[in-house]
Amino acid sequence: MFEFPCHSYNMESNESKFIPAEEESERLEREQIRREPGSINELLHYDVRESDIYLHVAPARTLPLETKLRLFREGFHILAEKLKTDPELRGIKNIIGESWIAREHPELLQKLGFTVGDFELTEDGILEYNTSIAQISRDEFIKRYSPS
Repeated sequence: MFEFPCHSYNMESNESKFIPAEEESERLEREQIRREPGSINELLHYDVRESDIYLHVAPARTLPLETKLRLFREGFHILAEKLKTDPELRGIKNIIGESWIAREHPELLQKLGFTVGDFELTEDGILEYNTSIAQISRDEFIKRYSPS
């Protein structure tokens, strides 16, 4: 398989460069996500389902690890503040992440305060074992990640 580079031109700096197609594709997808409701930052966005926030991670295979970690930290601080101040998020009970990260790196999410396992939300909101997700309560998330 051949990968053809994309041409990128920065009008402010008057610089032109070629970047790999995968990197450009990811950048464009992250840019699109930034314009959608629930966008937290370049890496994280969420949607609200009943009384839970579901976190999503944008494609980031081409981002350096340091950048990903910084964006996670910043995004968690932003979300914690939103949980404290946004009236539309007052009823949120849990922050849930359903991702390959939960399956392949549970220890990472556990260090971040999430309970990782095979869970599923039932109709009455109780977590039961069924599929790989990570979950943290609203109060614990705010306690850990609110900058103030």
